[in-house]
Amino acid sequence: MKKIFISLSFLFSILFYSNNSTAQVKVSSNGGLSVGSTSTPPTQGLYVNSRIGVGVTPTYKFEVKGTTGSSDGIKISNTANTYFLRMTSSNPTAEIGTNSDKIVFYYSTYGYHKIYAESYTTISDKKYKTDIKDLTQNLEKVKKIKGVKYKLNEDLLDSTKISEEDYIGFIAQDIQKIIPEVVHQTPKGDLGIDYTAIIPVIVEAMKEQQVQIENLQTIVESQEQELTSLRNENKSSTTKPSAKEQTMGTEIQLYQNTPNPFFESTEIKYDIPISFENATLFIYNLQGFQIKSHTIELSGNGSIKLNASTLKAGMYIYSLVVDNNIIDTKRMILTNN
Repeated sequence: MKKIFISLSFLFSILFYSNNSTAQVKVSSNGGLSVGSTSTPPTQGLYVNSRIGVGVTPTYKFEVKGTTGSSDGIKISNTANTYFLRMTSSNPTAEIGTNSDKIVFYYSTYGYHKIYAESYTTISDKKYKTDIKDLTQNLEKVKKIKGVKYKLNEDLLDSTKISEEDYIGFIAQDIQKIIPEVVHQTPKGDLGIDYTAIIPVIVEAMKEQQVQIENLQTIVESQEQELTSLRNENKSSTTKPSAKEQTMGTEIQLYQNTPNPFFESTEIKYDIPISFENATLFIYNLQGFQIKSHTIELSGNGSIKLNASTLKAGMYIYSLVVDNNIIDTKRMILTNN
């Protein structure tokens, strides 16, 4: 018995004696403890100069391994248990935050939570990308996207965490049919949208639309030049104009349609104060094709009303022709809404 006591005393003197420079476990006079270090222990707290394993032989600086199927895990919190980091194998598996406002990485009864950040950067370096291809038919895709306003379904989510505010966004099932690359399924089986991935599609759609606008502008300018040329030819005709023709272009008026742009209906007013043999209002598309014509029967002030349901959204040109003379030409725009 005496030998055992001497051996234990010798062992503890090696491990814990604070003045022993070779001891691997040291305790300072203030209660600090160091393990695996020959350095002076801290005055307070614990210093470990190696790896720590709980339930496992550690391969990292700190490693915890619970029993399969149990709720063993890690929890770090304050004394009030209001701020914590918890990772377990139970439901929920991991939480960060407070009891009233937290991020739950997986909890079958809660659903999902908001995440706030000052900024967020997605790594997009070209060196990480292969098989790079241009996006196509972007404008057609964007035209099919439908934005909606909605409220969260409290029957499927935690009703204590749902506000009554309105949200704006897309329906994942709808987007999946149009741009499937931006829709992903969560481990729970729900569909989610990577909203930032839609930005490149919108940018390319705007570029496609700009090309169309520039082409239309070119067509309009060409049409206006042709109409101006026709008016100049009529004015420079060698045939002596009649009294009726001399008054044309000075007294006859074609007014801008109102409203313009329009999406339901619009009115085109005109004033033909002289007698005439024939007068017609022609409507052309930007390709120069005549799509409508309205015969004017009487002189004086008049108007023609156009219903949007008879036309497609776009830009149109309308001209007033009296006794084969182009009096004036103007543009009007029909929108979807």
